[in-house]
Amino acid sequence: MKVASLSLAFLLIVVSPAARQPANAQDMEKFGQWTVMPLGQSCLAVNRPAAAMNASPWNSLAFHAPKNGGLHMQVHYWPGYVEGVRGKTLQLTGTLHSAFKASLEAQPTHSSGVETVAPLPASVVEELRRAREIEVGFGPQWLTFDLEGLADALNGLEACQGKLR
Repeated sequence: MKVASLSLAFLLIVVSPAARQPANAQDMEKFGQWTVMPLGQSCLAVNRPAAAMNASPWNSLAFHAPKNGGLHMQVHYWPGYVEGVRGKTLQLTGTLHSAFKASLEAQPTHSSGVETVAPLPASVVEELRRAREIEVGFGPQWLTFDLEGLADALNGLEACQGKLR
């Protein structure tokens, strides 16, 4: 039984193109609650461990850095919540010593997630680096995220993105 399981695992790793895309555990970096990982053509910083994201990505925050540059925010709600929200504006409120607000156009990536259409403006990224927490939402549903460690994670994300070029 053990040999069959190992053979199946080996077959999946060698044959499946999808199995080659995700980062290896040694490629991932931890910055407090944040995990930064290369994904082949982009890098991702997620506010939860990779295993938790695979099991249930709901109510999570991520920053996606494509190989060609820029930084996009991803917000994962719960299944079915974002259906039909194409063209909605994602509201962002951050807190530190003074509050900041931003409105960002977002589009659904699947039934529970949205991603900003355009890269985040540099001014928003700088505010996020300093903020302690952020509220993100559109419509009646808002999520609050702790941003502790995000500044270090964004530095790690930039380094990861640089290695892809």
